[in-house]
Amino acid sequence: MGPRYIAGYPLDMLRETLERVRSADKRIEKIFGREDVVDITPDIIGQLVGQGWEEATLLEAVRAGAQYSPSRNTVLYPAVFGEEE
Repeated sequence: MGPRYIAGYPLDMLRETLERVRSADKRIEKIFGREDVVDITPDIIGQLVGQGWEEATLLEAVRAGAQYSPSRNTVLYPAVFGEEE
């Protein structure tokens, strides 16, 4: 997959520029929010394994109810409240 462009501008450059002009509220929301998470599907597992992720770790994340955040390139697990008995 080659470089991606929007209206002739490199996507990476657009992301950097947009991040610099983002308000503090939006930055905090991005850090703590889950606005861009997606379910971890077999297709996403295939993509991540291609990037060097461990398939067994991703399958365990799916069993634990985790989701993938493309903007963070990380797996986010559900919040845990209190102790399970």
